[in-house]
Amino acid sequence: DRVRRTLWATSALTLVQAAVLFGAAGRLDLPAFWIYLALVTVPVLASLPALRRRSPGLLEERARPAASGRDRVGEAVLGLGTAATWLVAGLDAGRFAWTHVGAAGQVVAMIGAALGVAWTGWAMWVNPFFSSVVRLQSDRAQTVIATGPYAHVRHPGYTGGIVFSLCSGPALGSWWAALPMLAAIVAMIRRTAVEDAMLQDGLAGYRDYARTVRFRLVPGLW
Repeated sequence: DRVRRTLWATSALTLVQAAVLFGAAGRLDLPAFWIYLALVTVPVLASLPALRRRSPGLLEERARPAASGRDRVGEAVLGLGTAATWLVAGLDAGRFAWTHVGAAGQVVAMIGAALGVAWTGWAMWVNPFFSSVVRLQSDRAQTVIATGPYAHVRHPGYTGGIVFSLCSGPALGSWWAALPMLAAIVAMIRRTAVEDAMLQDGLAGYRDYARTVRFRLVPGLW
């Protein structure tokens, strides 16, 4: 069952995040960590039944793409940068206090992270071809999606991911944790370029869509 597999995968990732964050911190009394974990877990779990009804193949594609992606290096950098962010945040905010993010700064960063999650979730909701890897989904009869956030930028999932990544370090209470996440952001920007070139070359109608929606990541700017 697709929902059950996604549920287990999400739960396993959350346990890994919690283990790295709290293990590095050496303590559990860090409210920002718990809020952050809820932010990246609860929306996914809550949306599973609706996503299953709306896009039956989406959860399968997200969990088990039918083909490997075209940006394996970027995937590795993204994963390592994210894991390093958790590790540094745990060490900084929970154990050594190398930097200090005030309560107001954490609240603002957490709101920014939530907006990033919401924007990516919107993109996933309207795009049944939202994949975890960079690939042409000819096996799923992929078509161009131009509604929702795709009416404003061509890669809104990455826009949301970049906003979330920028806010993650300070949301967790660590300025130093923002540094390894920069590597993840660079990987996402590179991945956007790789994916856009692939779609322009291989997906019918995408070049016309790209002429209409000119911006890849930031409306009116980039």
